[in-house]
Amino acid sequence: MMARYDISTDVFDTYVDDFHGTTVVLFQATAPDQETNKPVCVDCHGVHDMKQADDPESAVMKENLLATCQKGHPDASANLPAAWISHYRPTPEHAPLVFFVGLFYKIFIPVLIVGMVLFVASDARKRLVERRGKEQANG
Repeated sequence: MMARYDISTDVFDTYVDDFHGTTVVLFQATAPDQETNKPVCVDCHGVHDMKQADDPESAVMKENLLATCQKGHPDASANLPAAWISHYRPTPEHAPLVFFVGLFYKIFIPVLIVGMVLFVASDARKRLVERRGKEQANG
């Protein structure tokens, strides 16, 4: 469907990666029939009144974004839409903090898990060797 309107599928993927999309996916997986407040595309972009993002009347134009966010977040200040990285993948040029934090975790978590597995394995090996040594000394 995205191709029919010449819209990048990356838009959908970045939505699913975003907090809102993750919420929708989690609720669909855990309670598909439960009524929830799950923001989807039409909540920001509209239904029959969709406009290009650069159209002055577009709900997602930068100047109109606060009012759009306040539909779902009534207490939102100007900081909320300013903090959103839109439908972009974080890069060092666009949202460098988000990019580098993500990169840090992509490296840190596997290294931590491998380190913990190696630590547990070496400790288990040491204990096994000690136990065998005691059994041979007593046996």
